[in-house]
Amino acid sequence: MIEIDRRSDGIAMVILDHPDKPVNTLSPAVVEEFGDTVAPLLDDASVRALVVVSAKPDTFIAGADLELIEGLGEAEISAMSRDGNALLERIFTSSKPVVAAVHGAALGGGLEVALACHYILASDDPKTVLAQSEVMLGLLPAGGGTQRLVERVGLVAALPMLLTGKRVRARRAKRMGLVDAITTPGGIAETGARAALAMADGKLKRRPRKKSLMDRFASTAPGRAVVLRKARQQVARRTRGLYPAPPAILDCVETGLKNGRLAGLARESEYFGKLAVSPESRNLVRLFHAMNEAKKPSDGEDPREVSRLAVLGGGFMGAGVASVSLGLCPVVVRDLSDEVLGKAAKVVDDGLKRQVRSGAIPSVEADRRRSRLLLTTEVGDIEGADLVIEAVFEDVELKRRVLAEIEERVAVDAVFASNTSALPIAEIAAGARHPERVLGMHYFSPVPKMPLLEIVVADTTAPWATAIAHAFGTKQGKTCIVVRDGPGFYTT
Repeated sequence: MIEIDRRSDGIAMVILDHPDKPVNTLSPAVVEEFGDTVAPLLDDASVRALVVVSAKPDTFIAGADLELIEGLGEAEISAMSRDGNALLERIFTSSKPVVAAVHGAALGGGLEVALACHYILASDDPKTVLAQSEVMLGLLPAGGGTQRLVERVGLVAALPMLLTGKRVRARRAKRMGLVDAITTPGGIAETGARAALAMADGKLKRRPRKKSLMDRFASTAPGRAVVLRKARQQVARRTRGLYPAPPAILDCVETGLKNGRLAGLARESEYFGKLAVSPESRNLVRLFHAMNEAKKPSDGEDPREVSRLAVLGGGFMGAGVASVSLGLCPVVVRDLSDEVLGKAAKVVDDGLKRQVRSGAIPSVEADRRRSRLLLTTEVGDIEGADLVIEAVFEDVELKRRVLAEIEERVAVDAVFASNTSALPIAEIAAGARHPERVLGMHYFSPVPKMPLLEIVVADTTAPWATAIAHAFGTKQGKTCIVVRDGPGFYTT
């Protein structure tokens, strides 16, 4: 998985590239290989500095290998954490500069590898996200995350990342001091090498993070006590005592603050083994696998790509559906009211501006998506759509009339989806020329934020129509569940 490129200027490039997987993950074998590779470089006088970089196009390191961990016992899992912590502490305390050049996802242990380096460079790219995501699986960071994240960004900024798994993009990471510099994605390895060489020459040093008033308060013993107490109260309210990982994270943080980083690291390893074999974590990991499985296409169906989407109804739900679809294909939103369409345009535009500010998309992509949106009062403009999603009022007769009007305008293999939250799909499809293409796509409000999408199939719905809706919803970033038609579907 690890290749070394020794440059003539004394920089050693440590290149991560798991040959059998689409992403880099951490396992006991990988940790051992990493140690066997990096430790000699730290001791080699001919090596002036190191750069850790990934050869994967979208990922730095995506965290631990969950399938492998599931087969280990508590003692083995704790030992894996101790070995990893020993190696990362060796890197962290080395007098030789080590630079992390991060492009793509640095999640869980991937971020911890970066945190152990002396300088973190991140690409200004939507694919680059950094997170301590272990808590979402009922785990805690087991490679120093509870210690080095706090040291790097401060207690106030670190706790939300540790306790919620919140993802941070490159620009935000730079502002909070999580990364030291951002750069364009192309040539990040070479940029990392230049930074490493500058550090070795004494020309580049990490700038100390500017501390806010709250940071300064939290750096005092009384301030830390207040912040940690409030964090425990919030955790108790949110979890109702049912999830052991967040309190364990807070205990590790407090141990490190009181007794030093090494004590905190030891506490991490101890907790990691216990949490990894707990029923809470096992169930959350199973849920994680199930959600990934739900993203796969339906058996036996090769869904057709949606090349044009029509959304009927420009209200809050319709505008939300348009917002999450413009990255996939051109979208036409039809409503009888120009005023409603104007509000829909604002909803879409405000969403694009937020994405640009957060670094989720570049401004040129926002402009491209704006150009894909057509707002209209004319029914003829929906022609050519191969997926139609109606988001009109919850009235079965109105939805039937809309469906009848649409069937006059679109091809026979275009899918018609109702965003109804409770009306039976069979009743909406009654009298349709092609009931096999009618189904439900029940989004939740606000559409850009809510991850669940119910795909509701009636007895008459064809598998090919279900497959198209499922594939499109998955590309929108939704967790899709396919449910049979019935009162209230699954959630309502």
